[in-house]
Amino acid sequence: MPEVYLDGSKIDFEDSGKNLTIGELIVSLESELIRHRRFVLELWVDGEKLDNWRESLFLKKPVSSHGDFKLNTASVDAIALEGIDIVQEYLRVIKSNITVCVRDLRIGNIGDTELSPIFEGLIEVVKTLDALTQGGGRYGIDLFKENPGVFYQPLLKNMEALKNAKDSGDAVLAADILEYELHPLIEEIEEKVFHKGV
Repeated sequence: MPEVYLDGSKIDFEDSGKNLTIGELIVSLESELIRHRRFVLELWVDGEKLDNWRESLFLKKPVSSHGDFKLNTASVDAIALEGIDIVQEYLRVIKSNITVCVRDLRIGNIGDTELSPIFEGLIEVVKTLDALTQGGGRYGIDLFKENPGVFYQPLLKNMEALKNAKDSGDAVLAADILEYELHPLIEEIEEKVFHKGV
């Protein structure tokens, strides 16, 4: 019978039919953890830490095929605050990149202007905000003043317009989109979505 440890403490565990999957074990444990606003952050199996285990076919394997499981949990609140800090830092960096790109575009350097960090940063911001919104909802945590989802479409619209301007070689239009559309939109997100001091 495999041994199961949660945050270093051995827990009573029984798989009499030997058909419980690893995913079912984790779902069962997390259903108990939810009232403590905790979730499984790390999974160690037979002494080896698994990366990306939540997206793995490994979760369909039977628990009985391994010797021990060590699950480490984390506070939802702490992880959510860390996620919010990361998003806010991304937004500050994106605004800084916009300033540099606008300067380059205004002097006609559309070919040399590097817009990909802006695009990549905004995609990460949307993905992280969406994950935080869903996670916060699951645990009953109101992380934002306003639902960040209302800003996804305007962000995507501006990114598409910016890509089209760059592809057509229109440096003035690209600079205008960055300076007069995207930059103010990011500032609006910062003001309307995040609580002060968060």
